[in-house]
Amino acid sequence: MSDIPGTGINSEIPLTPDFHRLWLTFLAELQVNPLLDTTNAGAFGMSFGGNAVVKLAMTEAESFRAIANICGPVHEVFTLSEDEVSAIDAMYLDGLVDRMHLPNKNPATIIAAAREFSLVNQGLIGQGQTTMVPVLSMNARGDYVAPEPDLELVTEASQDGRIVWSGSGDHCPQNRQRDMPLVAEFFVSHMIDSKR
Repeated sequence: MSDIPGTGINSEIPLTPDFHRLWLTFLAELQVNPLLDTTNAGAFGMSFGGNAVVKLAMTEAESFRAIANICGPVHEVFTLSEDEVSAIDAMYLDGLVDRMHLPNKNPATIIAAAREFSLVNQGLIGQGQTTMVPVLSMNARGDYVAPEPDLELVTEASQDGRIVWSGSGDHCPQNRQRDMPLVAEFFVSHMIDSKR
C-alpha cells in the first residue's frame, strides 16, 4: 500500500495517530476473497507509513507475519521543541498542517498533534514491550526524521528485529537499488520459506 490517509493523494482524509487502520481495512477487504491466503500477510511502510506498520506489529501481531519499516519515525521527531518546529522548512510544515487538518501552523498546534504519533507516548514501544512479528527497519544513518535511536527501539521491541543501514546523512535509504531487494528477501524468508 503506497498511499496512506493524509500523506498520499488522500488529502481529504486527515492524518491521525490511528492511520494504521488503513492496512487493517485493506486486509479485511482481501479476506473476502477465498483465493487469497490472508493468514500470511505482511505490511510495508515508508517514511510516515513506517510509523503505522510498526504500530501494526505491536497491536495486531496475530494478523501479520512480517513488517518492513523503511525510514519510519516512531518517537524523536514527535518530541521537537517549538524552536525546532519553527526551524523546519515551510514546505514540510504546510504539508503536515494540510494532511493533519490542523487549524493553523502555530508550532504549539503542530507539537500537540505530533506528540500523539509517538509510539513511546502511546505506550507501545520503549518500556520493554515486545512482539513476535519480525520487523525489518531500513534507513540512512543520521536521518533527522527517523534517527538511529528510533530504529533501535523498534528492533528491541521485535523478537526477530533487524536494522539495515543504507547510506547516511539524509531521510530514507540512500542505496535503494542495492538494499531494497533485502526487503523482498526478508518477506520471502518470513512469509514463504517459513511455510515450507
